[in-house]
Amino acid sequence: MFFGLPHRILLAEDFDEQVQVLGQCFYDSQHPNYVFRPQYHKRIPADGLQRYSESIWEQIVKDKNLDLPTQQQLLAQFPL
Repeated sequence: MFFGLPHRILLAEDFDEQVQVLGQCFYDSQHPNYVFRPQYHKRIPADGLQRYSESIWEQIVKDKNLDLPTQQQLLAQFPL
């Protein structure tokens, strides 16, 4: 899931409003984008979250299909 927020300084009122909407995704179980749905639950204990996250990141790094170019490589593609 991806959620964009307006610029905090330039659109302060819109930002505050959208933060409230985003917050509902975390505490309102009836919200269509509720984050803690049972089908997403992996039964990972809090003290195992770091290792679980590390193993996911290792898979991303090792998988060539997920190997995203670095920022430097992206910038090198565009002449100044």
